[in-house]
Amino acid sequence: MTRLAFAGLPVLLLAGFSAAQQAVEPVVLRDHRQGVTSVAFSPDGRLLASTDLAGVILIRRTGSWEPIRRLRHGSEVYAVAFSPDGRRLATTGGDDRVIIWMVATGHVERTLPFPDRALALAFAPNGDLLVGGQGGELRIVRLTDGTIQRRIATQTSIWSVAVSPDGGVAATTGPLRLWDLATGARVAGPSSYGLLGVVYAPDGKLIMTGEPVGGASILSLDPPGRRDTLHLWEQKPMPGRAGNDQVSVDMPASAVALSQRGNYAAAGGSDRIVHLWPLLPSKADEANHQRLLGHTMSVTAVAFSPDGKWLVSGSLDRTVRVWALR
Repeated sequence: MTRLAFAGLPVLLLAGFSAAQQAVEPVVLRDHRQGVTSVAFSPDGRLLASTDLAGVILIRRTGSWEPIRRLRHGSEVYAVAFSPDGRRLATTGGDDRVIIWMVATGHVERTLPFPDRALALAFAPNGDLLVGGQGGELRIVRLTDGTIQRRIATQTSIWSVAVSPDGGVAATTGPLRLWDLATGARVAGPSSYGLLGVVYAPDGKLIMTGEPVGGASILSLDPPGRRDTLHLWEQKPMPGRAGNDQVSVDMPASAVALSQRGNYAAAGGSDRIVHLWPLLPSKADEANHQRLLGHTMSVTAVAFSPDGKWLVSGSLDRTVRVWALR
């Protein structure tokens, strides 16, 4: 086994490399006409929202997976989030607006214009909406009247944002930075670039990030540090003396998720595979790492249902896949 440098990514030269492939037959939803960009479950798990590059938001009932609402944002949609009470849905896209929708009716409750493109959304437990901007500013919006209560300068574009379970800290990427929501001050935390996704574990002790240099990371907050590196190996041919050798490249993770019970991690990326790892108390269980196959283009979104029954993935191939978890 030889380690090589390949396009700045960690590479292993392997003979006959074969990863475990234990795919669960998914339900495939084909209602989107353009690439899917984000997915989110409602807090009670009864609804699933998915968005696409055509600006369409579909809200479905879980189980039947039939759309009950078809909303139009007006531009490609980057992110979607349900409010903690499940009554509202927030979307942001390429038109420098965040739209707040009433889930029960599909009506627009409020439109929030911003001076720059909002790339990321997350709700705090108290109902405040966090909006991450391309201009390097995190805005905390009071949903009742749409006013911005606090602005936090992050210095870099915010590609993803997550809120700690206690509502006290926000995580933004990239790179990964933690912020006290009450004061706006920077909080010490683990080091990670984490450009392509960030999510808190339900107990607030761990953070998962998607890494543009390859794979995903499970990070400890106390003490700060890296707990696991989760690899998204993809086999590629590399010219050698005797022909093409098989090389395994650690591909970037463009979507990450942690289950509500904290017992599973999921990631997807340009390798077109949804990766699923059981999480042990001290490490990820690589021996039972599953590679869920079927998408034909990059995986852009993954989400676990609150009850842990389903893992949902979205892809630029215009499909949403629902994987039953055992």
